[in-house]
Amino acid sequence: MRPSNLELMHDHVRAIHRAITGSDPPEPNSEAQSAAPTIEQIAGSFAELEAVARALPSVAHRVPPFSFKPPFDLIGTEREIVVELGVPGVDAESVDASLDDDRLIISGARSISAALDGRIYLHAELPRGPFRREVRLPGVVGGRAKVEIDNGIVRVRVPKPAKSPLPQA
Repeated sequence: MRPSNLELMHDHVRAIHRAITGSDPPEPNSEAQSAAPTIEQIAGSFAELEAVARALPSVAHRVPPFSFKPPFDLIGTEREIVVELGVPGVDAESVDASLDDDRLIISGARSISAALDGRIYLHAELPRGPFRREVRLPGVVGGRAKVEIDNGIVRVRVPKPAKSPLPQA
């Protein structure tokens, strides 16, 4: 099951707090809040916090950016188009792939909470949080995209309708 963006944001706030203070943030006091904030208010406050974290070098090098675009390779064979993305530590349930005409849209999330587990990162570059890549596919494709994961590589295979020549480089 893919973690929700709110869960990912909460984990990211914890990581920023740990980078600054060395400890987990206090649990919110439910009596102090009269009305729960809206999703828009949460997203706005989170965006402000993320901008501040990116602007502070002492935090930015210890907490990776919240969302990311993984690097990818696009490979063509006679029978299929293969897109490989580098996303270490992600599992198949956390990845979605869909076709929209000649575009393959791959999205998912790499859990942040597993990375926290009581540690304080002195330097962090491995991306965590939601990711998305949109890849324009060469030629005609048919069928459904199939997602596989192997050693940190998310591999999405899209069949071609019939044996087709390889695209020219």
